[in-house]
Order: sequence, then structure tokens, then C-alpha cells
Amino acid sequence: MKLPWFQYSQHHPFSEDIFWLIEISDSVLSKDLNEKQRIYAQAGVLEYWVVDVKAKKVFIFREPEKISYRIKLECVTGKIVPLAFSDVEVPIEKIFSGQILND
Repeated sequence: MKLPWFQYSQHHPFSEDIFWLIEISDSVLSKDLNEKQRIYAQAGVLEYWVVDVKAKKVFIFREPEKISYRIKLECVTGKIVPLAFSDVEVPIEKIFSGQILND
């Protein structure tokens, strides 16, 4: 029996394998917010976040529809709960302070 992670040594995950995709952006923000957002929406990725390191902001895209997302949010404070993991709260301030890795 192959372990789930083993299959990705043979190919990239398919959109149905992706529950929540996060891009960390410090130099190609425009590409992440435009080109990649369209590609992921078209592929049916349910939730896509772009972490803008320079502006300390998180862009959230949900509910893909054709080549875009119906829901587009920008967050600079508070907590975000990913759709696929409703028991997880991600405090935005911790993303940029580096604390999130220590919790």
C-alpha cells in the first residue's frame, strides 16, 4: 500500500487533493493575486490564501467559479478559519511574527 504522500513523488497533487493552498509572497505578489489565482480557481481549488509579507496582509479566495473566486477577502488583523479545517484558527498577527510555527 502506498502512503498518500508517496504519490506526490510521481506527480503534483490534483485539485481534489488540495483542501487549502497558501502562497507566501514577497516578490511576485501581482502574479500570485492574478495569474495563479485564475489558475487555481479554474482547477477548482476551494480555498487559496496569499500571504503578502511586505504589507503584512492575507488575501483569501474562496468558492472558485470558472476563472475567479466568488469570495475575495483582505485581512490585516483577527483570526481566519480555513473552510476545510473549521477547528483551526489562524491569528494573522502570528503569521507575521513567526509565532505560528511555535504553537
